[in-house]
Amino acid sequence: MTDELLDLGTAKQAVSTLTDYPAKIHVAATSAANVPMGPWSFSVSCSYSCGKDFRASGRVDFSGPRGMLQAVLVETENYAKTFNAEWEFVNLWMAQTLPQMAADFHTAEAAVAQAVRELQQNGQVSPATRAAVDNSLAALLTVLDASKQELTKGNSALSAWEQQLSKYEAEIGTARGNLEAAASQALAAVKNDIAKYPCGQDDAMRQYNTFKGQLSSATASFQQIFTTLGGQSTAAHRAVSVLLGTVVNFISKYTPVIAGVQKAQGAQLGTVLQKFDLTIAANQWQGLADYAKQQLGAGQAALVNELVRAGVDRSVAVQHAERVFAQAA
Repeated sequence: MTDELLDLGTAKQAVSTLTDYPAKIHVAATSAANVPMGPWSFSVSCSYSCGKDFRASGRVDFSGPRGMLQAVLVETENYAKTFNAEWEFVNLWMAQTLPQMAADFHTAEAAVAQAVRELQQNGQVSPATRAAVDNSLAALLTVLDASKQELTKGNSALSAWEQQLSKYEAEIGTARGNLEAAASQALAAVKNDIAKYPCGQDDAMRQYNTFKGQLSSATASFQQIFTTLGGQSTAAHRAVSVLLGTVVNFISKYTPVIAGVQKAQGAQLGTVLQKFDLTIAANQWQGLADYAKQQLGAGQAALVNELVRAGVDRSVAVQHAERVFAQAA
């Protein structure tokens, strides 16, 4: 069997997408938390009846849609904690399992090459070399299976997360739909307050309309934030699926061949080993592991910066990013 070639360009793009994703979640969370939702206070100051001064203040609260949007924020924050814990399996794969897999490919490559040399020179393989071949190939299957399990967990986490994001988008849509009804209620309350004012009603109404516009913009902003995050989550899901599919493909191709090597004896072993070249695959997985290490560093730095921008102490942000990226000392 010749090398099972890895689509290195596609795999690198998948890794890049995944290392960027944690920071994008925090960008969305910070952006949503900073959207103004009220309640707002208005005040008027005016003169009436031959110079008499009048001052008053009131409150405008679009409580229905505001409450729904705040509930979405709370739900997102709570669910994100669960998601982050499951997402660590993906970063664990990039930070630890992928480099180990690359190393195991090189070890197996070296053992097979040594066995082939001994067969060519001596007509047989020494017991030590035979044991090295069997053990290295068994280790390779073990790390491939570990990769499959970790990426499968990440895939499942993303599926559940996307369902939650769809739910949040629907709730935001409902909040937007309820805006006019809430505005009518708030307007009635404002009009009831300002009806008693001897002056300043027009000023109060202008402020009310400003607040209504701000909430309308807030709901639109929420919708855009979650729509964007939904698209980013879909891209991350595709990236995990690409890597998972690649690993599963390697397992399906290598399992029967490795079983054949482990069963082969005598001249049959030489025939099998000479068809089993791991060189290209070992180099490609090493290239992906090296690239992932670089991207993990960049992704971790980006996450720290986003957390600090959101007000988190830098030392705490660094510790959190190390956990998320499975690189804690």
